[in-house]
Amino acid sequence: MMPVPFPIMVDTPNDRTKLEETQVDIRALRDTIADLQRRLEKQAVLVRALFALLSEKHGLTEAELLDRFRRVESKKAGTPPKKCPECDRAVNQRSQRCLYCGAAREVETAFDLLELGAWPSEEHGITTGPAASQPTAPASRPSEEHGITTRPGR
Repeated sequence: MMPVPFPIMVDTPNDRTKLEETQVDIRALRDTIADLQRRLEKQAVLVRALFALLSEKHGLTEAELLDRFRRVESKKAGTPPKKCPECDRAVNQRSQRCLYCGAAREVETAFDLLELGAWPSEEHGITTGPAASQPTAPASRPSEEHGITTRPGR
């Protein structure tokens, strides 16, 4: 049993059950955080490997990489928030639907998908670009074993 940092009065069996459920939830959250940390470390290794390939094959230098990173970062920071096509309100960049009217967020690039932590599918209600209303072939999803862009529990 995990130590509790302050005394908790447990008077009834219901209180004991709630406490045990909360402790299980805390353990699950800690496991999820540890999994996310492992995945982040793997992604960092992947980025390093990709940079090494680019450096070897095309002569890219770290200075060029840093310069490009700074330009992309400042461009992203200066980008105005996206608007919902239905209600014209600002849409949270990490939300798949408008918080106000429920319209599916329009996705323009693969990087939008990474920010959302999802791949386009009807179950997520994610639409892509101006041709979103037209039927398209389902997007292929990367293998779950790679775990590069998947979220836990999906």
